[in-house]
Amino acid sequence: MKENLYSLFASALCYPEAFTRDNAKELEAELNEIDAKYAELIRPYMYFLGNETMESLEEAYTNTFDIQAVCPLEIGYTLFGEDYKRGEFLVRMSELHKEHNTPLVSSELGDYLPNVLLLLERMPDGPFKKDFIEKILMPAMGKMLKNFDEKKDANPFSLPLRVMNAMLASSYTLNPKILEARYE
Repeated sequence: MKENLYSLFASALCYPEAFTRDNAKELEAELNEIDAKYAELIRPYMYFLGNETMESLEEAYTNTFDIQAVCPLEIGYTLFGEDYKRGEFLVRMSELHKEHNTPLVSSELGDYLPNVLLLLERMPDGPFKKDFIEKILMPAMGKMLKNFDEKKDANPFSLPLRVMNAMLASSYTLNPKILEARYE
């Protein structure tokens, strides 16, 4: 995946701000260059951004990812829940963010998906990055997307997740049994 795509997807999954629409247009253009099918998948999200007020975008985002969230964006919480293993995971994520000088989204923890994507953008390609994507990120995203599927809604904020998941699946291999793992 092109490295700047991680930050563009991170922007699409952050709380809406003035630059959100411009970054989304850049994301769509990049996706179109890679494969028009990805740009097509993200278009309903683009339509949503272009036809809503900033206030309604903020409300929809909050209802999706924050207050009584349809889908929490904290991958450690998604994988481990309130278990102490999430604390261990957060410590390791903090170390990785420091090691790679990740520009974190303010007030969010290290396992917040946009922060993880910004980390991946800075992480060199190699076995560790591959393992992280296949054994941590993809299983977490799979669980996140199940939250949307179970709600049977067409939430536009699910689309950046769906497109990113499809792109990762084209380059990486997820062992379906890892989704059943208990992370002991």
